[in-house]
Amino acid sequence: TPVVYSLQKVAKSVVFVCGIICSMKFPITRREDAADVMHGQTIVDHYRFLEDGESGEVKEWVQVQNEFTDTNLRTKTFDIFVKELADDFRVTNFSNPVICKEKYFYSERQAGQEQFAIYVKEGIHGVPVKIVDANGMNEENTISIEYWFVSKTGKYLAYGLASGGEEMPTLYVKNITDDSIVDEIPRCKAAQVCWLSDDSGFYYKRNLEEGSVPQNEEHLHSKVYYHQLGTSYKNDPIIFGIGRPKDDIISLSI
Repeated sequence: TPVVYSLQKVAKSVVFVCGIICSMKFPITRREDAADVMHGQTIVDHYRFLEDGESGEVKEWVQVQNEFTDTNLRTKTFDIFVKELADDFRVTNFSNPVICKEKYFYSERQAGQEQFAIYVKEGIHGVPVKIVDANGMNEENTISIEYWFVSKTGKYLAYGLASGGEEMPTLYVKNITDDSIVDEIPRCKAAQVCWLSDDSGFYYKRNLEEGSVPQNEEHLHSKVYYHQLGTSYKNDPIIFGIGRPKDDIISLSI
């Protein structure tokens, strides 16, 4: 089948690259004797110093590694390998449909596109209508759809957009009927949206505001809020999460 043939081509490309890698003489990386005792077990970490990205030694190590990689891989065969992989993965991808009131919602990234778009069809044989298209939203084409949730009546779509892999999407709510944006809620990482049956509002996850948590904890401290459609998110009450550990992973359902 085409899928098996494509996988065979990818496998051959991987074997080719592995052969190149096995013949390389890599730069030497120094080792240190850093260790921790956890639950009675000694955990040795010979390369802990590499975690300090601001260290002059680490910056020099990165430069040497990059130069080594470019010298050995960016040869005339590199372009062949890139083309093979690009051709093999330049196919249409789509999600399973979400069925609501005989409407079929799904996301799809067509061959040659970098980002997904969300579509709806009236019935299984209906004409696809594009609701949200992340392609071309910015000049670099780095805005992506991170998640999406259809309301119970199929009138609204809640979806998250993130730019450049920032991992802190903004949640938007669109009225599918008139294509208008009803709400915009920032800092909704890995959000789950649980709509009420009458579409009047929903429960969702949101991270705390920047500056209100310690540095490097901006992606933690997730809380559950309730949002009434058409109101300011700043007034949304916290439903769950106060006093909970900062690294809780919360899953919502009604």
